[in-house]
Amino acid sequence: MNLRVISGVLLAGAVLAAGGCEKMAKIPITQYPEFWDGSIKVIAVTKFRNSTRVPGLDDAVSDALAAGLDRNGTYKVYNRGYLKTVVDERDMIEAYSGNASKMVAKLKGMTDVQAILVGNVVNCSTRTTNTPKRETYPNYQYNPYTKQMEIAGYSEREYVVTRNEVVFEVTASLIRIVDGQTIYSTPGVVGYTNTAEGSPPQYDCAALLANAKNLTIGALVKTFAVTSQVIELDMNKSFRTAVDFYDGEFKYTNRLKAADKKNFIVVTLPESCDRNRFRITAVRKDERNDLLTMNIVWSAKKAGCMGYEFNPSKLAQDGGGPGKYVFKFYSGQTPVMTHEFEIQQ
Repeated sequence: MNLRVISGVLLAGAVLAAGGCEKMAKIPITQYPEFWDGSIKVIAVTKFRNSTRVPGLDDAVSDALAAGLDRNGTYKVYNRGYLKTVVDERDMIEAYSGNASKMVAKLKGMTDVQAILVGNVVNCSTRTTNTPKRETYPNYQYNPYTKQMEIAGYSEREYVVTRNEVVFEVTASLIRIVDGQTIYSTPGVVGYTNTAEGSPPQYDCAALLANAKNLTIGALVKTFAVTSQVIELDMNKSFRTAVDFYDGEFKYTNRLKAADKKNFIVVTLPESCDRNRFRITAVRKDERNDLLTMNIVWSAKKAGCMGYEFNPSKLAQDGGGPGKYVFKFYSGQTPVMTHEFEIQQ
């Protein structure tokens, strides 16, 4: 997972515009780390290595990450201050240099720590460039004869466009205490590239860097801890009915036949929904009686698109005959997606 993001407006947040006839749904989910099975409950965040020339990042990143994970609540978290009370300075230095084996051995049997989180700040760079610009613009004056504003000449102005850019990147690994094995490592750098451009730009390098560090810490928390997220999906593509499945493709339609015995309600979700539980119900339009209920657990190991069989003939029979029906997709107690379809005679 490479979480490097390029943006010039990250301080204000990212805005995605939905166009066309998209019907967007906001779905609350629990996002589980790839490795998470609930067995690790207590971790310690060590002081990160600092492979940059910027002093103090090792302490700053490890402290911020420990605080972020502690607020998250997935684990009981010990910070580097606690580690100093149980591990001597020599072993701490070796751990920071990339050899965590002595720290693992020291912690084994001495504390309730089950895993340590180690990392490395691999990039922290800033750059400012100034580009001279020249602009020609017209001068207007009022003509009393034509009673209009007319061009009376041209002027030029010179100015400088300043571009600030920062890059902040880290790597991290979670190491199990009992056997010293790595539970999970970020497969690439986790970081952000922030830019601001203008005359003058809205943000200086210090503000961009502070934002990039905060975003990186947030991304690391999402990588190693269970988090609550809200994803946004197009209902027209994520929740729909199909009459057939052939050669790996569904034949989508919202007009079904009352004589059919097997159709599909097709759900398309991203990998971030892995291990989340959802509920699907069907009702006759404008009525409240659930005619069928499906409880599903989403799996990232399966395809992003899953078809769940239902019997439209029985649905029509239980719902009072042909007519308009609605499938509802629940995350928790609230329906977050709906799909209207018709069962025809």
